[in-house]
Amino acid sequence: MAVQGPTYTSEDYWADQQQQAWSDEMDTLDTFSNPAAQLKFIVEDLALFVSDTNLDYIFWDSQYMDATQGLLEDLDTIKQSYNDVVSNYTTMSYDQWIDDATTAMDAANQILLTLYTDPLFSDNTALQDQFVNSFSDLFECDPNDVTFDVTIDGTTEPMKVPQFDPNAEYEEGITYAQRTAGFWSGWIWNSPTPQDRAYQGYLQKQSDWNSDLMVMTDSLDDQANHAQAEMQQGEQVSQQIDGTWHDTMRNFSKGIADQINNQISN
Repeated sequence: MAVQGPTYTSEDYWADQQQQAWSDEMDTLDTFSNPAAQLKFIVEDLALFVSDTNLDYIFWDSQYMDATQGLLEDLDTIKQSYNDVVSNYTTMSYDQWIDDATTAMDAANQILLTLYTDPLFSDNTALQDQFVNSFSDLFECDPNDVTFDVTIDGTTEPMKVPQFDPNAEYEEGITYAQRTAGFWSGWIWNSPTPQDRAYQGYLQKQSDWNSDLMVMTDSLDDQANHAQAEMQQGEQVSQQIDGTWHDTMRNFSKGIADQINNQISN
């Protein structure tokens, strides 16, 4: 049975709606045969529509940036939980280890849900594969596919998303969260201190996990930088469009005003 998933509106869908709305505006303008009525419609309605559209384009760029920031925040939650265990395992209780592992898996599931279902990221299969592999290494287990009912542009369809279940049994009496906590704390190696023979193996594992976290952080930083560049470019384009629009409307309005004056003179 599918799980209720998120709802999105894609930028392409929004752009199509804006194009239709612009066509409707032009059709309405054509219905005014009186130059004065045309000028009034342009000043009071059309100018506002263009201004709002430009702001909406910037909004879509900000959505990309906000979504990327959300992924980075989830990744920070994972790093904090992981570091809590590997740095403080000697002073923490067993239940605290498990709580941290569970928190990290929950945050990882949110990242994967976004990467696989959000139209801003869902085509980036390389990023999806990288995160699944890195999380599998970090948690020392593989995810299972969970089907979500995801709604995009008003259409709902099932999507399979890799998810880690911290409460599922890895083996009898041992959950996946317990197993992950056992790896992070060194308990599985029976190597909580440097005096244990297996301690070097534990340190190597920590190096591998740190590497996975660094790779994921670098990838999301690249996404954030790209989002920032997209937003800055969008703001520049919006300013150019506004300037061109105002120049065009000033000339157009002057032409209509001349028509009105000619009508008055005659």
